[in-house]
Amino acid sequence: MKWRYLDIGLIDPYEAMAVHEAMFISRIEQKSLDTLYLERYTSKSVFLGYHQCAEAELNLNYCRENDVKVVRRSTGGGAGYMDSKQLNYEVVVDRKMHNIPSDFVASYERIMDGFVEALKYIGLDAEFKPTNDLIVNGGKISGGCMARQNAILLQHGSLLVDFDMDTAFKVLNVPTIKYESKGLKSAKSRVSWINKELGYDVDLDELKAAIRKGFEKSFGIEFEDSGLTPYEEELVQDLLPKYRSTEFIYRL
Repeated sequence: MKWRYLDIGLIDPYEAMAVHEAMFISRIEQKSLDTLYLERYTSKSVFLGYHQCAEAELNLNYCRENDVKVVRRSTGGGAGYMDSKQLNYEVVVDRKMHNIPSDFVASYERIMDGFVEALKYIGLDAEFKPTNDLIVNGGKISGGCMARQNAILLQHGSLLVDFDMDTAFKVLNVPTIKYESKGLKSAKSRVSWINKELGYDVDLDELKAAIRKGFEKSFGIEFEDSGLTPYEEELVQDLLPKYRSTEFIYRL
């Protein structure tokens, strides 16, 4: 069985969210293949879950003063800081074609298995931690968010390759209870990244190749390299104004 592999490279974060939704719509309408999509962002950005309040979750003054773009996802979940050093992904797949469970946590685990297998190729032993995280040596290096319609599943998230923790914790308002309730000394102790765990800077092309192999092994598929379809490109242009609008970002 074939999936589409799409590596768009560097992309504006607002455009990226439009691309994610466009691929989801296209797959729902059976106009594209199951897809693994990779990207990196052109700027420092902080992503809000669909239902979150920007004022509560973020230090907006810091974002304005330091040119950190505030972006809202179409999916739920928590806020996260991203820059060009992270590798971000989207998986759009027909759940029933690949026996992906209907249970949300189990479906997260099934998709994340592709990354578990991928990280083995670069020498890291990752494990899935419910609800939606990947852990290496106790530190979170990846998280995901999900949307579904009928049998089509969209999961997108990030792999922390080299993480600017200081900036992240200046951008995010992290409630003390969120980490104290888990017996952790600080929120920072919950986070790790690939370069830290390896002890050297991973080659991005090597990491991408490992991700391809990991998903091929996990799902028993073959990839064909491709770009966005003309229909998806049209959808991106239609959706982009929404993601750039202050009304959507700040829920005005």
